[in-house]
Amino acid sequence: KAGGAHERGSLPVVWECDDFGAMEPYAPPAGSVCTSLAGHVTPHFILLIGGKGLRPEATESRRRIVHGPPQQAPLGAPFVPLVIGRGHSTRFWQEVLREDVFQALSREHVVFESPCEGVAVDGAGVVVRSLSAKRPARVYAGPDDDCAIPVPVGKALPLQHGGVVVIFANAEASLWFTLVDFEAIQAPNTGRDVGEAARQMCADIAAPKALCRLPHLAGGAVA
Repeated sequence: KAGGAHERGSLPVVWECDDFGAMEPYAPPAGSVCTSLAGHVTPHFILLIGGKGLRPEATESRRRIVHGPPQQAPLGAPFVPLVIGRGHSTRFWQEVLREDVFQALSREHVVFESPCEGVAVDGAGVVVRSLSAKRPARVYAGPDDDCAIPVPVGKALPLQHGGVVVIFANAEASLWFTLVDFEAIQAPNTGRDVGEAARQMCADIAAPKALCRLPHLAGGAVA
C-alpha cells in the first residue's frame, strides 16, 4: 500500500491510499489522517464515517475518506464521482462496517460528485445523489438541523461544510457521512500542519442533534 503527502498550497496532508484495486485489504501507513479510495488525489473534501454500524476496531484514518481530483489533474479540474456501496471498494467497507450493515448497503447506494457544468454551488462544490430507490439517503444541513431532506434518485442535492448524509437511521445500526470542506481546514490554519488541523476539525464536528435521538427516527431492523 502507498501513503501520500500531497501539498495543496503549502500545507501537506497524509493519507492512506489504495493503489491495488477495490478488492485488496488495506494496510494504513503510520501517521495516516484519512483514507483515499481513489488513489492519489488533491484533497477537496473529507467524509467522516459515523454511526453505530461501524466496527469498533475501525481506526480513525479508516473513518475518514479523503477525495478530490487526481493528483496530476490541472487546477480546478472536477473530481471523479465517489460512489458509496458494497460494490465499490468492497474490502474496505467489509473492514469498516459491521456485517449486517455492510449487507444492507446497496451495491451502489449514494454518489458524491462535482456539480454539472454551468451549475453554481456554494461552499464545498459537492453534490450528493441517491442511487438506491429502496433506501434513499437523507441530508441534514448541520449539527443543529432537526429536519432531514430526502434525496430522491435522480436529484442532486448540494452539500455544505458540516452537512450530514444519512444512509441508515436505525438506533443500533446507524450510518452517516459528514462532509468536511478541505478549504475550511486550510483557510484558518495557514502555517500549521494541516494533518493535525484535519484531525482536530474531524474530532470537533458533532453529529446532528436529531441523530442523537435515533429511536425517534427509526427502529427495528436496518432501515
